[in-house]
Amino acid sequence: MGDIEFTLTRCKAIETLLVKRFGATGQGLHEKISSVENLLPPNVVKQGRYIATIRKKITHDANYQTLDDRDRFIRACNEVEAALQNYQPGTQQNFNQGQQFFSENNREISVNLNEHFRTITNRSAT
Repeated sequence: MGDIEFTLTRCKAIETLLVKRFGATGQGLHEKISSVENLLPPNVVKQGRYIATIRKKITHDANYQTLDDRDRFIRACNEVEAALQNYQPGTQQNFNQGQQFFSENNREISVNLNEHFRTITNRSAT
């Protein structure tokens, strides 16, 4: 399998995970990542954007026919796919960017601000 076909195959798998598991929307991988960025850990967003940039470059730049660093691309794809596949809805570690805390009358209220998973949890202050 050549680098172009390989790149497109890996990107298609990631896009499918983003759509099916997170409800991502958009035309391409960059847009899909942006649509659910608040649900993803920063390292997944960063690696996903790297993958999307390589995909765009290998698809649209006539002079770019082979991956400059195939091993790095494979590692990035593996990391992103694993993170997306291991995603567990409703677990707090998945909401690291959409979490805010407020104090109100000696109670701490945790409000999850993510578009797809809105939960409110009350905890007594100690």
